[in-house]
Order: sequence, then C-alpha cells, then structure tokens
Amino acid sequence: MILFRKRRSRFLIYVCFIYISTSAFASDTEKIKVFNNHFFVYKGSPLILIGDSATQSVMQNLNVDYKRWIDDLRSKGIKAAMIWSWMAVRQKKNGSAMDKRYGYLVPDITPWVRSGKGIANDGKTLWDLRRFDPLYWERLDGVVRYAESKDIIMVITVFDGWPKTFWSHPFNMKNGGPIPQNINNSFIKRFVKKIIREKESRYDGRKLFWQLYDYNKEVLSKRFDEAWPWQLKNQYFQERFAEKLIQTTCERMNVIYELVNEGSNNRAYDQHWIRFFKKRCNNLIMVNDDYTPLDARENKDVDIISWHSHTLDPFKLNLRWSTGFKDIPSKPIVASETVPAYYNGKPSASALRKVIWSIAMAGGSVFVQDDTVFAFDPGAPQSFQGDILRKYIGYLNFFLNDLGFDITQMTPQNEIVTFGNAIVLGRKNIEYIIYMPDKCKVELDLKKDNRRWETRWFNPSTGIFSEASMFDFKPIVPDFPEDSVLYIRQVF
Repeated sequence: MILFRKRRSRFLIYVCFIYISTSAFASDTEKIKVFNNHFFVYKGSPLILIGDSATQSVMQNLNVDYKRWIDDLRSKGIKAAMIWSWMAVRQKKNGSAMDKRYGYLVPDITPWVRSGKGIANDGKTLWDLRRFDPLYWERLDGVVRYAESKDIIMVITVFDGWPKTFWSHPFNMKNGGPIPQNINNSFIKRFVKKIIREKESRYDGRKLFWQLYDYNKEVLSKRFDEAWPWQLKNQYFQERFAEKLIQTTCERMNVIYELVNEGSNNRAYDQHWIRFFKKRCNNLIMVNDDYTPLDARENKDVDIISWHSHTLDPFKLNLRWSTGFKDIPSKPIVASETVPAYYNGKPSASALRKVIWSIAMAGGSVFVQDDTVFAFDPGAPQSFQGDILRKYIGYLNFFLNDLGFDITQMTPQNEIVTFGNAIVLGRKNIEYIIYMPDKCKVELDLKKDNRRWETRWFNPSTGIFSEASMFDFKPIVPDFPEDSVLYIRQVF
C-alpha cells in the first residue's frame, strides 16, 4: 500500500509537471492578446506596445530592406512595429513627379500586377485588379514572419493612406480601377478650383472608395462581370484583397489588424470590415476612433481603440489618454500616429521622446510615425536621422517592459503631484513612475508611515538607470538637462 501511494504521488507530481510545462508552452505559442483591459500579453509577457512605424515604406518600396529594419528594432529592444498594407507611390515613370520622402524613382509595388495595356496616371500601364502580384504577397508574408521570429508585434493597417492621393490610386478608373475620377459634388468642385487649382485633384474620388454595393452582405462569392456597377466592383476587389491579406497573415502569432485608420466617416463601411475579419480570423482588431461615427469602445468586436496624437504638448496628450484610460468599457488605446511624423529631423527626436513617454504614462501604447525607415533603402539620397529616435523608443521599452515592474497593475496617478509639472503612472501607496518632461522642481504627496520610499532615476535620453537611494520627502529637482524619470517604491 505504501509503495502504491509513493508511485501514485510520483505520478501526480509528473502529471502536474507536464501540465505546468504544457501550460507555459501554450502561453508561449498564443497570439498576442489584450491583458487587464489596457495592456497586452505576448508569449507569456505582459507589455505596453511602444514601437516604430514604417507606414509609407516597407510595403511600398522594394528597395527598403525590411530585415535590416527589423534587426535594428530587435537590437534596440523595440518590441512592436507598424506598417500600412499598401499605398501606391506618388511618382511618374518619367521622373517628372516623385515622392519627396524617397527623393528618387523607387521600384514600387502594390498587391496587383499591371495589365500591360493602356497608360495610368503615373505613366505605367493600367493595374489589373483581378490578378494579384505574387511578389507583393511574398514580401508581406516575409515581413510578418521575420518580425515574429524576432518576437516583434506587427500592426498592419489594412485600409489607409491611398484615399489621400486618388491620382495614383489603383482603384481610380484612369488607372484601371472601378471608381470614376469625376468630382460630382459642386462644393468640392468650387473648393478644388479655388484652393487646389489642379485639374486632377488629389481629393478626386477619395470618398468614393468607401462606397460599397451592399454593406450588409459580402459579394466575394459572385462571378465577376465587367457590366457590374462601379460600387459592386469596388466592393468585390476590396474583399478579394482583404481575404488574401487574412490568408497570408492571420496564422501569425504577432499580427494585429488596424482595419480603418483615419476612417471612412462611414459607419456601415467600418462595420462591414469588422464582420469580415472576425468571421475569418481571431487576431486582435483595432479601429481608429478619431474619424469614424462607429462607437469603437462600445462595439464588442473592436478589441483596441487607436487615436492620433495631434499635438506635441505632453500634458495635453497625457490628459487625453488618462481620461480614455478611465472610460468604460475599458480597452487599450494606441497612438497609431504621432502627428506630425518624424521626417528629415523635424520635429526633433527629443520632442517625440516626450510624446511617447507622456502617452505611456497614461497606460497607452504608441507608435512613432517614422519616415526615416527609408534609411534602410540603400538607394535613398537623403541622410535620415531615425537611429536616435529608435534608440529613444528602445529605452522606453527597456524601462516599461524589461525591468520587471508590474506595469499592467498601474493606473494614472497624477493626483499625487502637489507642485510642479509631472506625469505619474503607478500603484497607490506601493510604487510610482514619475515622468518630468521639463527640468523643474516637483513635490509629491506620499504616504508617511513605518515604511520608507526607495527611489531610482532613469534618463530617457541615455537609457541609464541609477542606483537606488532613499527618498527624503524633499522637493524633487531633476539632474538631467531635459526630461527625467523617477521610479519610487515603498520598502520595509
């Protein structure tokens, strides 16, 4: 009997070991998920997403070396990145027009091949939206797979960018697409004539892209007919693209979809794509709540809300994200664009460093729209300055995601600041992160009891974390020339 009990005990221990090991392994292979309503968990590690954004480069310009970019993110400790799925490069074949971000004619790519017939606005032949370009889809698959191999979250903005410039849009009828280029609204005609003064306005046809034939039903299963109205063709081609995107990327553990960034102003359009993706894939869905009548917070199928940061003022940004943190139902709020974007050294990298810290100190995730990713294009004539900005993003990742703080239990705690300018994220009477965007004196209202407060300084410009010292309850005067971070916690 005793022998049996010993064997049974060993068996139970073995089963428990297998269960624990299997559970740990399972968490390591799960897709990225929302954690504690405001944060994320990936491969068993909770985190805030603080990342770089290659919106107008990686999937548009074949010369951009995406592996070098992702390797650079990995080397700097950056755990997230963002790309636009596609955008036709605004350039002409003869070089009379080119995208200023590139500075030269690039080997551009879109999800579709050229037909070899006719002449599009860019001087090349018309697009054939009925045939996909295998090179594009191989590249997209390569980007998300390589990022996954480096443990980097990849946010893919599905619909964005291309309506901003309809002249180069593949869906433009003059480029082989279904959407008529004529401006139908008389007010827009007057506006274009008076302000833009261009025959082919970049606003021409923009809103028509958001018009579908049937917002409540898919048309993907229909047999294509050239006699269809343009709205039906538009919906058919968009759905084919979305289905192919899902087939290519849905199985990856690291993918989040931002469905409509700078949205359509069309609730039915946005809702159509939420249903379309949820039906086919269980990856997280993000919707930009700045530009849509859709209530992204109340919509049960929207997992994440994205906003754009329209100012460089750290206190205004923190106030907005802190207010959003408290809204019900709780959802993560991601700054999917820091506006203005970082291009040619403007605004300064230090100004954007303050932006990402002020948003993160409200429990928000943030991506810096960093056009300097073009630096990974060996053909680019410009000398881009994005390396320092990516270092700053890496330092914030190191501080929030790698030092072992229980960030996911923290909330905005600005009320403990009694004097001076500071932003606080913390756990009440346990630990606080105090971010000071400026070099100024700060006073805090901290609980005084038998326990003491231990402090450590962090320099967001260098990534250096100081040795611990005891807090003496005197006003705080930062030693660093610009912004500073003080971590403080109670100890026995």
